[in-house]
Amino acid sequence: MDIKRVIDLLSKIDIFKGIPPHLLPTIADQFKPVNFKTQDVVIKQNQRIQNLYIVSTGRLEVYVKDQIGGQAHISNLLPGDYFGEYYLLYDHPATTEIMASKDSECLCLPKENFLALLELDPEVSQHILRSILKQVHKANIVEEAAKYKEKAIQFLQQNKRIIQYTKIIGKSGAIRQLNADISSISKNNNYLLIDTQKTNVR
Repeated sequence: MDIKRVIDLLSKIDIFKGIPPHLLPTIADQFKPVNFKTQDVVIKQNQRIQNLYIVSTGRLEVYVKDQIGGQAHISNLLPGDYFGEYYLLYDHPATTEIMASKDSECLCLPKENFLALLELDPEVSQHILRSILKQVHKANIVEEAAKYKEKAIQFLQQNKRIIQYTKIIGKSGAIRQLNADISSISKNNNYLLIDTQKTNVR
């Protein structure tokens, strides 16, 4: 990728806006382009991230996998968006999974180069840290929403299993007949009216 294009992209991203212009060419030269095909997994959930990623073209999808194999969509990453900075700084595994939803290109800055930015200048490091904290605050809100969605899905699936296997308990012929009737009626999509005032089964 043309170095001028990288500099132009960096100058528009909040995490780099506080860096003096004369340092941008040196920083831009440290980024390497990486291409992803549609459906390629860029970051796996619980994976250790080793780069700061900036989306230069295409679109990436961010989602959370639950314990039963489902996926909760969180957001899309478009050109100019970036990710990985929090995990590089605090050395935490990724809590989300990121996949290319179309052919995409990312600019990657290795972890050691990213950490070296924090030693360039106190003002630069403070700006980068403030930008990261803002992003983390947004990410925490979105992640919590995804967790609530995951819990809701699990609740519904659990209740579905409970409902599926629940029967009226009893040994009398009337109870056995009622369970048989319920089993038969449940296979029909028509509406059913149950008059509880007239129901007297023991």
